[in-house]
Amino acid sequence: MVFYNHYYNNKNIYDNMAALIDTVFENKKPTHEIRISHMEKQLHKGQDYITSGDNYIWGFDGHSGNPIIDEIRGLNLNSFIGTNEPIVSLSDYLNNNVKIPSYMSSGSTSFLVEKKDDEIVLEWVGDSQMAVFEKKENETDYKMIFISEPDKWDKPGEEQRLTTMNPQIYASPSKDISIVSPDTIEMIDTYYINFPSGLQLATSQALGHHGQTGCVPNKKIIPIVEGTTYRVVSGSDGFWQLVLTDNIDDLNVLTTKPCEELLALSVNRWNSNQWKYFKNGPHNKPIISGFGNCKDDVCVGVMDIVPV
Repeated sequence: MVFYNHYYNNKNIYDNMAALIDTVFENKKPTHEIRISHMEKQLHKGQDYITSGDNYIWGFDGHSGNPIIDEIRGLNLNSFIGTNEPIVSLSDYLNNNVKIPSYMSSGSTSFLVEKKDDEIVLEWVGDSQMAVFEKKENETDYKMIFISEPDKWDKPGEEQRLTTMNPQIYASPSKDISIVSPDTIEMIDTYYINFPSGLQLATSQALGHHGQTGCVPNKKIIPIVEGTTYRVVSGSDGFWQLVLTDNIDDLNVLTTKPCEELLALSVNRWNSNQWKYFKNGPHNKPIISGFGNCKDDVCVGVMDIVPV
């Protein structure tokens, strides 16, 4: 009775508040629409996978055995998207439900792009990457405002995270290819990470592997500004390894071309037999060759976030 009397005596105030709330929600119209595309090309082990929903792109780069990537391909990932930590939730599910034979290791990187209200939310585990480009109102060119850092032994904090988890984890020197120009590669120093079980990985964390790497997803949130256009390009290391983010022609493809052309940019380079490698220094004749059986699978996703 007390509340009734209070409401009755203040009915006009409550009615005005309700009308105001209705007006606020009615006027809060979306400022951007999203357009999603993604593709994959299996060039080696057939372990890349990329998928999408209404507001997300989620990609994976499987490695070692197939049980983890095969399980992921069969899942409805929408059930994980609805959780506070989608990648952690998926990791927990895989560790608890996928039976990997004791003699085998199986895992996958994971990269997730979501548009949530007025934010771009990026999460990743492993050495797959995502880049965000923006074009402000009245500007004609995109500029890259963010690119994710792969999880490696020498990434700040990773060595400490791993050795705190298990002091027997250590790194050993290795080599990898790095693109110098559209027709030239070089060999660079890197690391393999060695786990007590005998597992050896180039990336410092991943899904699967019986949870040996841990799962602490990286996260980046980028506010969406009214009038600004965004493009988020995400892909496996097989995509990014032969793409130059500081080359004007590559940047033009990354920021303006359809997903098919982004995929072709990387795939055509993996298939080329005309790569120059200056094994004996830049002043000597280069070796001209291709990658043979050392190609990598490629997957790439594009999310365009466009003002309405």
